[in-house]
Amino acid sequence: MSYKVNSIIQGNSQQVGINNNHFGNGILRGQYFLQTTSDTPGNILSIPVITSPETVIMCNVKIIGIKSDGTSATFGSSEAAAIYTSGSASSIGTLPIVVLTSTTLFVPTASWNVSADTLNFLVFGIAATTINWVCDFEYFTVSSSTG
Repeated sequence: MSYKVNSIIQGNSQQVGINNNHFGNGILRGQYFLQTTSDTPGNILSIPVITSPETVIMCNVKIIGIKSDGTSATFGSSEAAAIYTSGSASSIGTLPIVVLTSTTLFVPTASWNVSADTLNFLVFGIAATTINWVCDFEYFTVSSSTG
């Protein structure tokens, strides 16, 4: 079982940075929290890829996790991008392999995917182990429109 709690950088949720709406661009920063209790993937971050007009999104993620008993921890960072064109969203190039650095014998993992016009960042815990995760993210977009 997992659950997701959204949080602002200084409190609770997301913080909009710059958005001057030139070519539909904008920056969004924030943090998400997730607790995993198994090796089932937990979707810690989902960013819709804007479908009209055609839009590119790029996201940078920093992730940390700690076992609930405090004995092990992990961290990493990654970035990925997606584009909406010709009726669906897809990654720009091959989605990167996410490398997590962890304490000894602690091997949770993370990955990206694009599904249902959404760029997702997933964490995979460890069977019968509670891990508390924090994902710090920033993403920005640009569209094919000038409006």
